[in-house]
Amino acid sequence: MPWRCPACQIQIRHSELEERPQPGQTYRCHVCRLDLVLDAHAQKLTVEPLRSDHSQPDPRTKAATKSGKVIGAITSPQKE
Repeated sequence: MPWRCPACQIQIRHSELEERPQPGQTYRCHVCRLDLVLDAHAQKLTVEPLRSDHSQPDPRTKAATKSGKVIGAITSPQKE
């Protein structure tokens, strides 16, 4: 049985040695670029949960810190 992307239904490329998706392994749809993981309960591929944007600092902002506290922020000028 081929594995299919839940969004576009295209067959997901994988190793021919694997009968089914491996738990904890991330697979990628080559059409819509979604990261997919095995839902063990449903026994099918689902979209991997997105990481919270709050865990990643904004690369355009540099925070000045002192003793672990933010004392000011410097932002890059915006291009027009």
